[in-house]
Amino acid sequence: MRTVVLVALLAAGCGKSHHRKAAPAPDDARAPAAAVVPDDAAPSSRTRRETTRAYARALHRGRKLADAGNYDGAIAAFREALAALPGDARALSELGWVAFKKGDLALADDATEKSIAAATDGKLRAASL
Repeated sequence: MRTVVLVALLAAGCGKSHHRKAAPAPDDARAPAAAVVPDDAAPSSRTRRETTRAYARALHRGRKLADAGNYDGAIAAFREALAALPGDARALSELGWVAFKKGDLALADDATEKSIAAATDGKLRAASL
């Protein structure tokens, strides 16, 4: 999610400035922090594709591990997906559900609350609720 926001901010442009500043982060401590990014630091389309593929592979692996009852492995895979796309509502929702099934209620609550806050898709938000 942070990658998508960063790309959108970079694409918007800011005149002749050599740095592009993201909009201030909301007061919500769960939101990713905004950063100043130099023009030449924009991720390439190849990097974005690789990140998206890594996210998708980790999400798929986490689901397979969860289906097999390997909750520790699934949690690790969903965390890997979140490393690729920090703050992603879908990965947070999956992490929350698997943590709940494992009995790690603190992690389940934290991940689910973050998923609800980050969800823009009504169906995903409803599933997290």
